[in-house]
Amino acid sequence: MGHKTIMLMRGHGVTVVGPGVHEAFDEAYMAEGSCMYRMTAMQTGQPLRKLPEGLRRNHTGPWGERLDACLHLNAWRRVLDREEPDYAR
Repeated sequence: MGHKTIMLMRGHGVTVVGPGVHEAFDEAYMAEGSCMYRMTAMQTGQPLRKLPEGLRRNHTGPWGERLDACLHLNAWRRVLDREEPDYAR
């Protein structure tokens, strides 16, 4: 995968890697949201506008810095613990 962190495999799903499970989860979470917004935009049937190349190459995320991946995953774990405690079995 080189320096890439996400691999989409036709008919097999997605593989996400990172230095740790927290970072991989964060990467997958952000990618899923991005895909959802793109698919929603494509469903309008309107042509999509693209950012200029210079902005796309230097984009580092929605807030300009990485979220704290450990806090992010732990927050989702607390939601699951509260709403779907059977996941931990």
